[in-house]
Amino acid sequence: MSIKNTSLEKLRKEIDQLDLKLIDIIRKRFKVTEKVGILKTKNNLPLEDLKREKTLSSKKEKLAKKAGLKSDLIIKIFKLLIKEVKENHKRIKKGWPKR
Repeated sequence: MSIKNTSLEKLRKEIDQLDLKLIDIIRKRFKVTEKVGILKTKNNLPLEDLKREKTLSSKKEKLAKKAGLKSDLIIKIFKLLIKEVKENHKRIKKGWPKR
């Protein structure tokens, strides 16, 4: 195996490890947002908070720029996460009260 391939493999393994960490963080985030959905449902609160979403979007944009990342990419990622959270909250509400 050439040095190029060895270096490439090492870098790919590093990416794989980072992906595992990223997936674990997303899993943990969804566990917390599930608790939020349950709390909102129990207390008959709206499942959507557009003001908070706008605030979060602005914060994520600033954090992305500070980290040297494309803010539009980070915003897209978080919009996708939020969309899925909202769907999960709808499922929680639909299945409430738990039997």
